[in-house]
Amino acid sequence: PLIARWFTLVSDLIVKTDWKFAPADVDNPDAVAAADFLTTCVKDMRDRAGNATPWTDVLRSELTALGYGWALMEITYKRRRGDTGDRGTSSDYDDGAIGWASIDLRAQTTLQRWEIRADDEVVTGFYQLAPMDGKVRYIPAEKFVEFIPQPDNGSPEGLCYLAACYESWRDRRKYLAIQGIGLSRYLAGIPVIRVPGAVLTAGTAADLATKNDYIAIGTRIKQDDQAFVMLPSNRDKDGNLLYDISLLSAGGDKPPDVLPIIEYCDRMMLTNLWVQFLSLQQKSGIGAGTASTDATSTMESAVEGVMDSLAEVWQEKVRRLCGFNGIPVAIQPRVVHGKLDKPKLASLGQFVRDAGID
Repeated sequence: PLIARWFTLVSDLIVKTDWKFAPADVDNPDAVAAADFLTTCVKDMRDRAGNATPWTDVLRSELTALGYGWALMEITYKRRRGDTGDRGTSSDYDDGAIGWASIDLRAQTTLQRWEIRADDEVVTGFYQLAPMDGKVRYIPAEKFVEFIPQPDNGSPEGLCYLAACYESWRDRRKYLAIQGIGLSRYLAGIPVIRVPGAVLTAGTAADLATKNDYIAIGTRIKQDDQAFVMLPSNRDKDGNLLYDISLLSAGGDKPPDVLPIIEYCDRMMLTNLWVQFLSLQQKSGIGAGTASTDATSTMESAVEGVMDSLAEVWQEKVRRLCGFNGIPVAIQPRVVHGKLDKPKLASLGQFVRDAGID
């Protein structure tokens, strides 16, 4: 829950920040017009159903990279010729310009393989196992934008922040299992089955079959798949039942409470994630020379580092779209973001402090 909450808070901070295309020169009418054109391209994007795709949806999809280490968005283009009657090519504009038709996430789980050029190891394509029909589809690098928050030696899959949480997650999973086993034994007990010694040694085929039958009975009782057991009432010469089934309880003591250990593992996962994420601050250089004095200001620098990386990635695709439309490099707009929302940033800082991380 702590990790999921952290990702949600960080994503909301980035998505709800003001993003825009800033003119290269506010005093140049052509530069202003170029920025306005890019804004219309964003507003003109459509999903499969023909509905408008908000820029916030694009950003939220890209920010899945925080959990996976990478996110790939396929870009499709269209000639803006007004309402064509086709949801894939229709546009609110009829100026003949080339715009973005859609920008959609290609889920990380659909990756089949990367196409990498042998001589310089540059990624040239993405092979996707399409989730709808199971067919392999190829997307050339020119048609996608990939966001990698934390590079990892040139890998197209980057460095997953959650990798730093693995050991604590593994321990948490182990202690959850121990807690479940302990509660089961305390509340229901362990099935104890008594059979004649000859059955245990399975000296004959009949004894072996009986032994296996009772093993199956014990397993089904433990799994709560069997409501009752019918046994013979035969007794030995001393009056003891030859066959008997009972539940061995753990006694009067309650099982040890492992919840504090599980909560500790949760905090350790969040701590490791926090430390990994803050490495962005050193990478981006934001805040250099002004050491952060608290969790909120440190997080602000790191989150702004993510947004700067996002803006840099998108700037390349802006240049490509401008090139399609003959917009000179000198007046091509810049992708910029505003300042983080202070109340939301404070909430994130408080969340980190409440989790016991300073």
